[in-house]
Amino acid sequence: MKNDFSTIDIQNALKIPRERFRQWLDMGFVKPSIPAAGPGTRASFTRTDVYRVEIFIYLITRGFKRNIAARFIEGLTSEEYFDCDYFLLRRESAAMIGFVCLKSRYWLVDLDQGTLYRADDAEKKRENAAFKPTEEWNDMFILNFKNLRELVDRKLDV
Repeated sequence: MKNDFSTIDIQNALKIPRERFRQWLDMGFVKPSIPAAGPGTRASFTRTDVYRVEIFIYLITRGFKRNIAARFIEGLTSEEYFDCDYFLLRRESAAMIGFVCLKSRYWLVDLDQGTLYRADDAEKKRENAAFKPTEEWNDMFILNFKNLRELVDRKLDV
């Protein structure tokens, strides 16, 4: 599986207009693993960088502000996040977003406290909560990263 992509590769695979992608790069919303060394050189993106770009697109097309979507993908620093099946995002204010990686499909939801517990945790132990329980949360969003990852892989491997 190829793991080195140029800006042109990404623009073509993800159908992003060239100027829009350039703007996102210039504003720091999306970043390559290896930036261009100067004029006439190319930036190099890994497959996980491309996943980040697709997550960014997914979130902004669903109403997230670009700076919030960019902060989320910046937080995906560990390669282990890319083994997740789902991401659960929780907004507590316009500028603050938290997230957890979910690998299991079965969770108990506590809407009063804005968190989830593993399905086998019937007692809802605070230390097992996906987020610190609080009544001060605004909304939650679940991203099916398994499907998004497969979609990107198909687009890149055409």
